[in-house]
Amino acid sequence: MNECLFLTYDNISADDAVIIADALRLNTKLKSIDLSHNHINKKGAFALANIFQQLHPTITHINLIDNNIDYESQITIRSQCHNIVYITFA
Repeated sequence: MNECLFLTYDNISADDAVIIADALRLNTKLKSIDLSHNHINKKGAFALANIFQQLHPTITHINLIDNNIDYESQITIRSQCHNIVYITFA
């Protein structure tokens, strides 16, 4: 079974990221998510962080490179995601 989700360069918007975050609540198999090179921005990133701050049982890696997430938001998201071993913004 695949433990990684790769959605790079898929034109994912902030609203799409909110939908993805909601779906992740039910997933207990994924360990890694690559959402790099999309259009998630601050709104979508915070929706994802909300899931991860609840100590998601399996996800330990997330890639958000090139998603127009400002530095202050990156710091806040990192501080909320205690169980994420690797979170990448740049």
